[in-house]
Amino acid sequence: MGFDLDFSQLQGLSPLAQQWWVFTHGGWIIVLLIGLPLWFVERLRRKRVAYINNTPYVLLAVDVPKETEQSPKAVESIFTAVAGSHTTHNKYKTYWVGKYQEPFSFEIVSLGGYIQFFMRVPEKNRDLIEAAIYAQYPDANIVESEDYVNRIPDNFDTDEYDLWGTELILENKEVYPIRTYVEFEHQASEDFKDPMASMLELLSRIHPDEDVWMQILITPTDDKWKEAGYQEVKRLVEGKPPTKPGLWSGISSGLINTIRLMADSLVTYTEEEQSAATSEVVVPRVLKLTPGQRDVIEAIERKISKIGF
Repeated sequence: MGFDLDFSQLQGLSPLAQQWWVFTHGGWIIVLLIGLPLWFVERLRRKRVAYINNTPYVLLAVDVPKETEQSPKAVESIFTAVAGSHTTHNKYKTYWVGKYQEPFSFEIVSLGGYIQFFMRVPEKNRDLIEAAIYAQYPDANIVESEDYVNRIPDNFDTDEYDLWGTELILENKEVYPIRTYVEFEHQASEDFKDPMASMLELLSRIHPDEDVWMQILITPTDDKWKEAGYQEVKRLVEGKPPTKPGLWSGISSGLINTIRLMADSLVTYTEEEQSAATSEVVVPRVLKLTPGQRDVIEAIERKISKIGF
């Protein structure tokens, strides 16, 4: 069975009629192959936007007394509780209904020099978050607050407002950790140097008519991301995988090995020489790593041992 198109029929037709002829003679298949995936992606985007817009959130203002003595590890326990809210959806709900894991937002805001810590959480997870905070900070004060974002109109006069925003991103692969509270604790004196002290001091000194908003979004997830960490550790320990040899490289390597075998067959060795040749010590690559490389591997392994978001 053949498939033949006679484009001579297009002669004398208008451009619109030519397009219709191409469409009715198989062009609709190309349109379908291109348009259907685009339609599906756009539909999924709209469904997810509608889903998150219909998910009720609450903004919690958190105040912890200054005299509270608690290590930064207590905050890690709070994030562990947040990770417990991770849920999975089947493919139908994920790709057709548009459901996905709701994110959490941890925010530091300076309103004219007044610093406030906020947590923007799904309403269904409010009790979980409050219980986790009170478990670590019994004297904490948690109240629902109005959204400070509403202080700024949606349509503002650019002559009256001067806005600037940016996004913080990782410079390296996500398996490489950022500096955490462990690196800010002196190993000898065990004194903790608060890395946020300078930033909070700066936020407290802004003008009364200025605002600074810092929002850190986290989304609970599973442990699949750790596989990339294991592979990166393996790559660092074993070295980069060898490149695939080309045709000429394989031929030349085979010729060299053949010549070497022929030369060895013509030469006789004493027992001592043979013993010395076969007893060559092979040092594992892991013992050849520099201190810096070992620190990097330990840091990656420490990160993948934690809960990820």
